[in-house]
Amino acid sequence: MIATSKFVFLHLHKSGGTFINEFLRRFFPAAKSIGYHYPASALPREYADLPRFGLVRNPWSFYVSWFHFQKQKPRPDPIFRLTAGDPANFADTVRRVLTLGEDRQLLGQVRALLPADLIPSPSASLELSRSAREAIGPNLTKGSLDALEASEARSVGYYTYLFQWMYGDLHHTTIARLASVGPEFVQFLDAVGERVTDDMRAYLRANVPINRSSHGHFADYYDDDLAGLVAEKDAHVVDTYRFAL
Repeated sequence: MIATSKFVFLHLHKSGGTFINEFLRRFFPAAKSIGYHYPASALPREYADLPRFGLVRNPWSFYVSWFHFQKQKPRPDPIFRLTAGDPANFADTVRRVLTLGEDRQLLGQVRALLPADLIPSPSASLELSRSAREAIGPNLTKGSLDALEASEARSVGYYTYLFQWMYGDLHHTTIARLASVGPEFVQFLDAVGERVTDDMRAYLRANVPINRSSHGHFADYYDDDLAGLVAEKDAHVVDTYRFAL
């Protein structure tokens, strides 16, 4: 997360947050970086009452991006390694990660590989064990899986779980869809009293993709059954933000 004097940006994994991070570093040099993919629950008390901004991505697009991003890493994070086969197959991997909350044995294996505490930053991870360094992606902890293990949450998809872990009860939080991040972020900045300069508007209009993994259009990766499973498991995000395949 990144905090300015007037708002906080919460960075949800693989949802376009690097673009906003770069914007804030460029135009808000006094902004303070607080941890790496830290959730709202870890927000320091002095920033607790500030407005918050976050992004949400089409879940069907998220799984394609997440799969290819992890697949190309020399050492993927524990959740990918434990849900992907050898060789990794998109449909099978996504089906397993979508139903992760229903598999107590697999959850136990994931928990064993996650760190006990949030990792402050990628550089700080150099002092940690290899398994802890591998978990730096979404920065999940052993305790973060408690929500996924709760009986009422077992039907929740992986992206919805990450969304709820990051944003919590959405207190003071404005969520923008990744596809319209430029104009929605300008509206947010106006609302919190920040002066939006022409240079800022130009940067946001450009919307340069950052950390984009190499893959085709996300819709091409789904058959009807897998597409329906995403719609079922990530219904909260799909319905709330009106996403479609």
